[in-house]
Amino acid sequence: MIPLYKQLADKIKADIQNIEVNAPILSERDLAVKYNISRMTARKAIDELVNDGYLYRDTNKGTFVSDSKLHKQINSNWVFSSIGETCKSNIIYFDIKKEDIKVAELLSISGEDYFIRVVKVNYNDKPVSIDEIYINQFLAKEKRIDNRENIANIHKFIEGFAIKQKFTPIIVPIKYAAMLHVKVNSLLMRVDCEILTKNGQKFAHIISYINENYEVAVTL
Repeated sequence: MIPLYKQLADKIKADIQNIEVNAPILSERDLAVKYNISRMTARKAIDELVNDGYLYRDTNKGTFVSDSKLHKQINSNWVFSSIGETCKSNIIYFDIKKEDIKVAELLSISGEDYFIRVVKVNYNDKPVSIDEIYINQFLAKEKRIDNRENIANIHKFIEGFAIKQKFTPIIVPIKYAAMLHVKVNSLLMRVDCEILTKNGQKFAHIISYINENYEVAVTL
């Protein structure tokens, strides 16, 4: 039997096919009332459609229909590696820091542990993506990936590492709109890549903001 949240996800997916991009959908509460289901079931259905690129959330405003270009495509490439192998890159920020609670949580380190933060732009003729790279400094030293040159080509140094990816359609962060040559309030895909060593340690967390006009296939 198909779970209720899957049934609802399929129903919403069918309903939005003829709806304009950026149009709002019903809230979790309204969906729960309309289909006589729990709010948790409605939330699970929406979460799945957000993760698959059919919907996106705008904080404090609601959930909206995504552009079809942001729907997932299946391929054998890891998105960060795929872009790294086909694009040139330019590091615009490099620093070693500590005492950042959010990054410490991403890397499962303490607030006193140091991490490397890098921001780089990937481009062909035009900007393709912007990567925010956070690396456990201790593990980076062990792997000799603690300098600008190697971090710029990090995809070459982490073959065999476990990769977990999460895809979220979002509104482009204002600070990156000009760099990506897109308009403010444009939709793009955010890809979070969690990189784990063979023994399960969190080596790095990479957040990629991919230009809406760049077609890239990703691994599910």
